[in-house]
Amino acid sequence: LRGLRMITFEIPGKFNTTAQQKGVTVRYGKPVFYEKPEVKALRHKLYYSCKPHRPSQPFQGAVRLRVTFYYQTKNKRQIGQFKTTRPDLDNLNKLLWDVLTDTGFFKDDSQICIFEARKGYSTEDKIKIEIEEIEC
Repeated sequence: LRGLRMITFEIPGKFNTTAQQKGVTVRYGKPVFYEKPEVKALRHKLYYSCKPHRPSQPFQGAVRLRVTFYYQTKNKRQIGQFKTTRPDLDNLNKLLWDVLTDTGFFKDDSQICIFEARKGYSTEDKIKIEIEEIEC
């Protein structure tokens, strides 16, 4: 396994909203799902935070993605420990994958062949993202 190109960056801020938090209304007797305002706001923030870091050309082949969600704690003993409470790690990542695709890091999130995700405690709220184009 060889790395070809790699991009690493961090996005400051708290990330508790997930793409799974959909709203539903009924129109003409049928349910219509929509993105809640807080999800739209997070998508917007992620988009404009990721955009400056995108590569000049999207990654073409297989991609390794490492994501760490850090949550601020004042308890010094928690720093460096895993966060085992909500939000769920899988739900946090779906919105991020969509944004990384929309901003041009890769053509489609199906290119992600290796994925590592963590959530833990730190001195500040942020997401650390590492994207690496790989060759087997």
